[in-house]
Amino acid sequence: MDKVTYSSEQVSRFAGLHHDTDSGLRSIGAFAVLNFITYVDFTADWGFMKTRAYPLLRHVADFYQSYARWNETAGWFDIPHSCAQEQCFAQGGADTAGNVRVSNNPPYDVGLAKHVLRRLVTWSDRLDRDASDRSKWRHMLEHLAPWELTVDDQNRSVFAQASLAGHPSGGFPSRAGPHKGSFNARYPIVYFAGIFPGEEIGPDSDLDTLEIAQRTVESVNSFNEWSPTNGMCMAWPPATRSLLHNASFLLEKFERAVNLTALPNFFPDISNHPDSGSGCPFENAGALLAINELFVMSANFTLRFFPLGWPKGERAAFSNLRGKGAFLTSGEAVGGEFVGAVRIHSEAGGDCVFMPPRFIAAPHTKETPPGTSVAGVRVTEASSGTSVPLSILPRTGGKLRFATRAGLAYLLSAV
Repeated sequence: MDKVTYSSEQVSRFAGLHHDTDSGLRSIGAFAVLNFITYVDFTADWGFMKTRAYPLLRHVADFYQSYARWNETAGWFDIPHSCAQEQCFAQGGADTAGNVRVSNNPPYDVGLAKHVLRRLVTWSDRLDRDASDRSKWRHMLEHLAPWELTVDDQNRSVFAQASLAGHPSGGFPSRAGPHKGSFNARYPIVYFAGIFPGEEIGPDSDLDTLEIAQRTVESVNSFNEWSPTNGMCMAWPPATRSLLHNASFLLEKFERAVNLTALPNFFPDISNHPDSGSGCPFENAGALLAINELFVMSANFTLRFFPLGWPKGERAAFSNLRGKGAFLTSGEAVGGEFVGAVRIHSEAGGDCVFMPPRFIAAPHTKETPPGTSVAGVRVTEASSGTSVPLSILPRTGGKLRFATRAGLAYLLSAV
């Protein structure tokens, strides 16, 4: 396709598709195709990937390759004049145009662009297509600007909305001092986008990055009681993905937010959290992802069961929760420890990667065949009871893997 050059005053390849409140938004294409990525990740529908998702991801990559600027001094690609929220609220000045000029490398662009490029490289390799472009995509993926950081009102390192030159607070919510204000607390995705929906920061991140993510999520959400006007889906999934504290802590926050927000007919009232303003009630539906991920999380195509534990003595059960790789998982647990086996139905085949679940202590059983029991876990094919070979993935913190066949179910149980 022909190379397209984009101006800093438009939000798409069509110059007429423009509105003043969106004059700084560059990431809308990446944000839109995340839905295609999510569908392919969770269904392994490779036909859809080839014909629908892959071509769209290529367009997003074309945009960033056209728009990003190589920073010779720093050795990375900058994404300039890009706002993470429609009006660049609290970013360097009162008017949108002025805000745009000081706003660079927001996590909304860096996180989403990385996520798109990462899938594009993987899918290009799977399709054995666009090898020459693949090297360019990989180069940009590995050399996008780092996460912009600022400090919260306790002087702790947190993710900023963007570089925000000339704005000492980085536009971060603060309860005191010369830059007091909630800023974009009601639109927390501007800080969280690298965690979710960008999915570049999560349970496999290094400890320092994960701690920054946890501080950011807790600090911003404290301003809106975990119920921002623009939707709980922006506040809750980043908390589970960053492994913030534990399930008891998060469930208490989630319950308080629901009680604060739900009207008698269960329709959400999100007109005043944390201050004046309104949002879209339907955006709250995405909050269910966080609840599901307290049971099973599949970030980075790794099944993690009760990744933040579960309140002691409390029962929890889930049935056919879908994980990445097209795996449907079911199980019952007490305090995060499974009663009996965990069932995994493989819709598409392929390898299943998981962290060993915790089981309630079971009586000693007969010795299992060599190679079928690892880290106290055994895998069997559900219908036949046949043991399935299981292996440890090196340098992954204890991840296990086994091969599956499409349409079959497997049981994880304690040895």
